[in-house]
Amino acid sequence: MAYPPAAPLTDAEDDIQTEEGTVFLERVARSGIRGGGARRLWESLRLHYLFSALLGLVLLSHIFAPHSFDVNATDYSEALPHAIAQSLSLTHAQCDVSFPKLWPQIEQRPGGARVAIIDGQMFVKKYEPYTHSSTRTQAVLGGLYEAVTASVEPMPDVDMTFHPQDKGGPGTGFSMTRSYLEGAAWLIPDFGFYSWPEPVTTGYKGVWRKIERVESEVTWENKVPKLFWRGAFLAPIRDALRKAADRMPWGDIGGIEWGNKGKGSLPLWDHCRYKYLAHAEGFGGAYSGRLKYLLDCRSVIIAHELHWDQHFHAAFDSNSSSPNQNIIILKGKDWDELGQTMTFLEENPERAELIAANAWRTLHGR
Repeated sequence: MAYPPAAPLTDAEDDIQTEEGTVFLERVARSGIRGGGARRLWESLRLHYLFSALLGLVLLSHIFAPHSFDVNATDYSEALPHAIAQSLSLTHAQCDVSFPKLWPQIEQRPGGARVAIIDGQMFVKKYEPYTHSSTRTQAVLGGLYEAVTASVEPMPDVDMTFHPQDKGGPGTGFSMTRSYLEGAAWLIPDFGFYSWPEPVTTGYKGVWRKIERVESEVTWENKVPKLFWRGAFLAPIRDALRKAADRMPWGDIGGIEWGNKGKGSLPLWDHCRYKYLAHAEGFGGAYSGRLKYLLDCRSVIIAHELHWDQHFHAAFDSNSSSPNQNIIILKGKDWDELGQTMTFLEENPERAELIAANAWRTLHGR
């Protein structure tokens, strides 16, 4: 499916062009061209205008349709172009083509703030600035405002609440995450897509640009052939990961001391220098905000069975027999399958590279 062509001229715009053409014809007539000669000239000009308009539509269609996606297809023909991945001005039709696996979240249905969008303007009706998650609320509000002001199509009026907490919120409304077992909230992008100051990292776009640079420098063959993870061991699932990879030649699992200036940490973009990246959910059994960054790497993401859903999870293909597999999700929450999975990947490097390539095509920048 190609991007829709630019809209045709409105009646008013067409009248302006016709009026200008008539004035030009009168000037030609006054200059000495009379009768049939003027008419023939005007007809040729109309043909010239028509040809120029058709050529313009072809060029615009080429510009806005750099790739072809079938919304109902299970695979993607190519990676998302840089200009499309970073654009904040796509139409609804262009979003349908570029991000076909994200919309199921909207069909499933409160908070840190209350927001109303009326006639294209955003109003903050409620905001609690002194909570521990106030910076997250500010970031979500910033992301919403950016989306409203950048939209090239009218946005529907809405009055909404959202929760910025790691475990979502009670009742119905908008949230950054929700339990796969409950599924009551409507999902929106989490605060990290706009800004995340606490772990001293930039927002999603800043990390994305640095990942682009790292991936342009390191080929798949030159990536470190180990399973990498860094974080605080604040949840049993993370302790289980460390135990499963302990003393294994393919394991590089380590902790971070946040109270000691983040000792042991590695910039998110440098995670992409590894072939395999582990993902473990976070403190108190909550979701982990790092997954969106890891998915931008041309690496194989290996996760345990996830408890928390986010707005982009519908794009995952974890089917081990699928030619479009873009992530590995192990069964259970104890990493029991990790050892045999790593052995399989080491013995089948073509499959590992395929999964990483699929992730790059279908998840990177989306």
